[in-house]
Formats: sequence, C-alpha cells, structure tokens
Amino acid sequence: MSSEITDILRASAREFISKSVPSGENGLEKSGITAELRKKLADQGFLNIALSPEAGGAGLEIEPYIAVLEEFSRVEPSIAMEIMLINSVAGKLLGHFEDGMEMLRKTASGEKSFIVSVPGEYVKNSVHSKEATLSGDVPVAVGGSPEYLIMNEPAGRTLLVRSGISFRKFQKPLGFRALSWGKVEIKDGQYEKVGDRSLENIFLSGINLEVSAIALGIAEGAIEKTIEYTKVRKVFNTSLKDFGPVASAMSRMKTEIELLRTAITSESVHENQEMIRHKSLELALNASRAAVQYHGGYGYFEAFGIEKLYRDSMTMKMMFGGLKQDLILHKKIYGSESGFL
Repeated sequence: MSSEITDILRASAREFISKSVPSGENGLEKSGITAELRKKLADQGFLNIALSPEAGGAGLEIEPYIAVLEEFSRVEPSIAMEIMLINSVAGKLLGHFEDGMEMLRKTASGEKSFIVSVPGEYVKNSVHSKEATLSGDVPVAVGGSPEYLIMNEPAGRTLLVRSGISFRKFQKPLGFRALSWGKVEIKDGQYEKVGDRSLENIFLSGINLEVSAIALGIAEGAIEKTIEYTKVRKVFNTSLKDFGPVASAMSRMKTEIELLRTAITSESVHENQEMIRHKSLELALNASRAAVQYHGGYGYFEAFGIEKLYRDSMTMKMMFGGLKQDLILHKKIYGSESGFL
C-alpha cells in the first residue's frame, strides 16, 4: 500500500512543482517561499505530510514522506527543507507543550511559521532572569519567519522562545536561499524548555533518512540536467555524451543514485541509516560539482539551476555532515568511540 501511496505522492509533487514553483532566474531564490506558496503547499497536504492526525497531519509512513522530500529537492531543495523542519523537527519537539498540537496545526496550515538555530549555533551572551525570560542572540537561524524560535543552548537544552524575537535577515546566504536565514536577537523573550529531546541530537541522528532524501534529490536533479545537457552540447562536432569519461561519470553517479534510493526504502534501512546519510551527502556534493563542471560556463548561470544545487549541497554538508556526524559513523563501524584524535 505504501508503494502505491508513494507513487501517487511523487506524481502529485511533480505536478505541483511544474505548476506552482517558479524556476530560472526569477525562481524562489528571488522571492523566497511566500505566504501564498506556503498556503498552496499546505492545501496540497505537503506541509503536514508526516505529522500526526492530532496535529492536523496525514500521519504517513516514512517511505512516501521521504519520496516527497526527494521530488522537491530535485528542483527546489528549499521547499523540501521547510517541509522537513516542520514535520521532523517541530513535529518531534512541540508535542511537549499543552498548545503544541495547535501550534503545529497552524504551522502546517501555513498560518504560522518558525525558525530554528542551525546545528552548532547556540544562543550567545544569554541572560536568564527569574521571570523565565531570555536575552541574547543566535548567530545563525533558518526557517520561515520568526513567529517563534526553536533553539539550541550550550547546556544541551532545547528552548522554545515565543516572544521578544528580532530577526535580521542575511542578504545572500550560501544555500537554501528561498528560506529565511539570519541572526536572531532576543530581548526579554519568554522561553520554555522543549521536553527531553535535544535539537542538536535530532539534527545529528534523528533525521537521517530525511537528510538522505534531500541530498539524493539534489544529486538526481543535478545529474538529470547534466545528462540532458550532454546529449545536445557538442564539442568538435561531437556530442559530449559520446566521450567516454563524460558518459562513465554520469553513468556511475546515476547508478549510485539508484542504489541509494533502493537502500533508503529497504527493510534494513534503519540499521544502515548513518552510512546512507554519509553517502547521500557526499554524492549530492560530487554530483552537483560535476554538473557545474560539465556545463562549463553555463553551470554558473542562475537560469540553468545548476549552481543553486551545488550551493545547496555544500550547505547540506555543513549543516548535516561535519566531525560530530563522522564520529557517529565511526562508532557505527567500529562498535565503540573511534577517530576522535
């Protein structure tokens, strides 16, 4: 049954992208994910796809959910990132609060939006008072708009800040530019502890399959564009696809994509999710870099949509890769703490 639902949702996502997501130079990186687009995503059931019915969601299994993330990432990874932040981050944290389900319902319906501090970024210069207010700043946060903030704290706690939030948007972040990136300043903000779940731990190990699906979509989008380009681009009156190194590189990466997709949907996926995540992030970076190179100078043109995928893959690697993620993989392979020196 899940395969049938997955196929339907893949087709639905592709139709939505073709009709509602702008592309080329005037794509989402110019306008951002607008309230109008967010409402359309909500009406189609994408924003709440994996949320529980109590939170107004469809409560779907992981397979159709990650299929939707992959489809959006092929064209516009920022949308996939927002869907993941709502379903897999806020969805896992906000249920702790009495009004958490209502907050999730409003977020998934497009009425509300939120931002989260990115992995490794904590509130700086924080001052706590007896009235449970917080002052300080978060150097880097990402999401929709700052109606509320979910953030890390150095002590390991995850906090929900509901007020006193001032957001200064970055002009041109590296990747996922359709989302809001910026610095958050908090002044006498009311905050509450978010249960026992750590936001950092969720980023490190609680969203492995979702991260893998987004990375896989980026890789697939880059390789599909490059395969089509190498069919029509000629050098010395010969199609690029006819050169052995080009055809071999594209064939190898396309094979890796198909193998990873099979691995993500296999019965043993939960046993191997750390390895799948690592390989997916690596493949997204390598595939998008190769796409830029094989497009030549055109790869840097915004209208081709290749350089965006490359920037997004680098941002994925910085957000969801890194030393801490490597240490988790090392422990998986060796069965104990390894590679920390």
